[in-house]
Amino acid sequence: MSFDKEQEELNTLSAAQMRYLYKIYQISLSKPEVLSADIARKLKVSKPSVVKMLAVLSEKKLILKKRYGKISITDSGIRIADEYEQRIQILASLIPKMGLALTDEEITAGAFALADVLPESVWETKKRQ
Repeated sequence: MSFDKEQEELNTLSAAQMRYLYKIYQISLSKPEVLSADIARKLKVSKPSVVKMLAVLSEKKLILKKRYGKISITDSGIRIADEYEQRIQILASLIPKMGLALTDEEITAGAFALADVLPESVWETKKRQ
């Protein structure tokens, strides 16, 4: 998948799809093959929910589902998740500057919520700075 196609894909993923992909990415940093049970446990969702989302992410060629339920993230999936992580980190670094009395967990949750709703134009402007 080309860089432009990956950027487009990042912008068309739903918030839920992006969170699943990002969680698979995070898990894969410590273990190369992820199990659906790992994802369900980390996201606190049901295994049937994970199975449905894996089918969507697999169709988009962001993950590969192997025999015996092993899941690996594709190069495109890694690049999209990495870009998302960079966005989360930027937002998490900016939120404390608002002077709100938030815990680290609340800051992270806020960063995820903002990343899901901010238009792409925000990120294009940020890249030019």
